[in-house]
Amino acid sequence: MILEEINASGCTASQCHAQMYIMGTLLRHGSEEQKQRYLPRIGVRELRLQAFGVTEPTTGSDTTKIKTRAVRDGDHYVVHGQKVWTSRALYSDLMLLLVRTTPRIRLSKRPTGFPFSSST
Repeated sequence: MILEEINASGCTASQCHAQMYIMGTLLRHGSEEQKQRYLPRIGVRELRLQAFGVTEPTTGSDTTKIKTRAVRDGDHYVVHGQKVWTSRALYSDLMLLLVRTTPRIRLSKRPTGFPFSSST
């Protein structure tokens, strides 16, 4: 409703829209360690979490077709793939990067294979 009202009044709500995805993902799916590590510093503007890495050269922003993978290597992930047009990258200290942990071809349903929290 808030976004609709912003747009109806002649403004653009795209900045709000992106922040809902970025901060909303951290709040809903981040580990307690991630929340404790990042949220206080974001709140006092020591860190900026504004970048959202979604768009790929061959799939655009169709999240059901992304190919960038995160492969577990011990206690961390190694990312393989490409992103373009990463929103707010120049203005961020941190980035929410959308990747797959399971190749799309091995999925029974399209929207699966995305991790929602992991160690950083």
